[in-house]
Amino acid sequence: MKTKYKYIQFDYQPIDGIYLITNHRFKEHIGQLNFIKNWKQWELVPYEDTGWTMDCLADIIDFVKQLKATEQV
Repeated sequence: MKTKYKYIQFDYQPIDGIYLITNHRFKEHIGQLNFIKNWKQWELVPYEDTGWTMDCLADIIDFVKQLKATEQV
């Protein structure tokens, strides 16, 4: 599964069951992906004072599609 993109990367945190999103330029966490069990969907939680380009949002969509493809039904 691809976890590293041009500007961001996704790091799984098994204790919390989330993916931290880190930008490459400043090596800072800028958000996270949480799985919402009731909705059976991944939710983007951007951190305060962060900006998101269309490229970053497209990468998030691509990553979530990969997660959905690997889910066991």
